[in-house]
Amino acid sequence: MEIKRYKIGVCEIETRLPFNIKDTFPFSLFRTENLSDNAYVYDYSFTDNINLPDKKPDFEFDNRIVFNEKNSDVVFYKKHGGGYFAKRTEFKEGFGGTVAYLSEFDNSLWDKSVLDTVGFEKKAYDLGMMIMHASFIAVGGEGILFTAPRQTGKSTQARLWNEYNNAQIINGDKALVYIKDGRVFASGLPYCGSSNICLNVTVPVKCIVRLGRGENKLEKLTPFSAVKEILNGCYLPFGIEKILPAAEKTAGEIPVYNFGCKPDFSAVKTLEKELW
Repeated sequence: MEIKRYKIGVCEIETRLPFNIKDTFPFSLFRTENLSDNAYVYDYSFTDNINLPDKKPDFEFDNRIVFNEKNSDVVFYKKHGGGYFAKRTEFKEGFGGTVAYLSEFDNSLWDKSVLDTVGFEKKAYDLGMMIMHASFIAVGGEGILFTAPRQTGKSTQARLWNEYNNAQIINGDKALVYIKDGRVFASGLPYCGSSNICLNVTVPVKCIVRLGRGENKLEKLTPFSAVKEILNGCYLPFGIEKILPAAEKTAGEIPVYNFGCKPDFSAVKTLEKELW
């Protein structure tokens, strides 16, 4: 048996596998040796048959067809050239469960595909953590999250801060935001879109900045408007009920700005003057 343990923010996952899987970047960065008693534990196995549920799929996206049931889910993965792979996950009451793959999956599994089977996004949601679409940087041990619609300058501002202020880019596309010990924290994720910039770093958050194009004009939002902007920047396939407390706490603890800005060093100086 091969046991692998991962910690992403405050979400802890242990996988117990009857086979070896490939370690790949960036998932290998989130491996750990020790987990708490609150870790999700999943036992994996192979089976010769997984039946198609007698219902319409709940989701169809990318190469996957997903059937959700009360305490389980079944996912069919389209193969190149036709046909399907499949897996069934049974969720136990509490933390963990079992995962059964069709036998033909053997030798084709890697760490991302194994972690995907346990539904990290849903685990994060259940734990009250927000997955934000943001360029995430760290300056002086604190985090700044740049959120915006696509092609509006998140990566540009992160790069400018890296070039002119020696900021560390933690993730070019996503941040995991949550409350711990009454403070707002952000952690890196092993998912980083096309940026390919991904570090396993956790820091307290200094501010969230919603970017727009224009002259350098910075507006601090009211807590009510800040909650709206935070949720607008979140990945929300499961609704907002379990992450709304985190959004409200975040809006009350740290500043959230609208920032119309230029794609040059003057934008860095404008925001830096406000924050320090």
